[in-house]
Amino acid sequence: MVAPELSNNRKRKNEEVSNEPIDINSTDEENQEVQEDGIEDDEQDIVNVDFDVIGVTKDPNTKMSIEQDFHSVKSLLRQILGSDASLKLNLSKLADSILEESLATNFIKCDGQMSDPYCFLSFVSYNTINKNNKDLMLVLNNLGNTNLNIFLDSLKTDASIAKKTCFVFSERFINMPHEVVPPLYSITIGEMMENMENIKKEEINFYIIMSRKYEINFDNDDTLEEKDDQDTQTKKTKHNTDFDFFHLEDQFFEKNAKIQFEGVSKKGILPVYYVLTKEGLEKSLLEVEQEISSWN
Repeated sequence: MVAPELSNNRKRKNEEVSNEPIDINSTDEENQEVQEDGIEDDEQDIVNVDFDVIGVTKDPNTKMSIEQDFHSVKSLLRQILGSDASLKLNLSKLADSILEESLATNFIKCDGQMSDPYCFLSFVSYNTINKNNKDLMLVLNNLGNTNLNIFLDSLKTDASIAKKTCFVFSERFINMPHEVVPPLYSITIGEMMENMENIKKEEINFYIIMSRKYEINFDNDDTLEEKDDQDTQTKKTKHNTDFDFFHLEDQFFEKNAKIQFEGVSKKGILPVYYVLTKEGLEKSLLEVEQEISSWN
């Protein structure tokens, strides 16, 4: 069982880089075994894990983001976008936009500032993505969703809407608890608003979010299989497919989105896309908090 504690840690520390994964679901190996009525049970201890919210760390020599952050963002972006879209994109350039030119970016780390991230959240302005990452805009335009295309066309023709629009990039390891979501968003949105106020930018009104769902009991084969018998030839058919959310917050993003649609499922992964207003994002995050509080 995990008891997460988040802190906004901005201090630079000279620590060794740890490449060893931390199993936050592990239990104490020294738990005593209790045997009653011939039944042996393991007592589980609560493992307290400190989750530090840490911004982009710069290498003092290169003045660029550290390699741990860069490669982790690329890897997590590949998870968000899926294999097909990732092959069409320059993920290094997209990672650079997130790390070097975002409105605000934060990581969750468990072993100090120089350790590998377990989660990240970044807000990047539409104008930055449109300038630096034309390949991502091309992928979105080619998805064939009428409502999304109308919205993207409006950004091209109306500069006042474009400068009030941003992309939300967020991903985390599967064993990260949902409880980290509200404070991570709260801290990062607060930093984004402060940063925009400092450079006298207008408040963001529209958020473009890319995520994914997973197929429940899916068949890994992409094509239908045919099986020949001596007397009959039968064809394996697929039943109606159900999908579920990887992330708790996505179900609320979907409910409150102005635009939401799904891409094409491949090997059990279904890309999903949301466009939320500022009010829709705030409502979604409040509902996430309420959902989590109901578990206690």
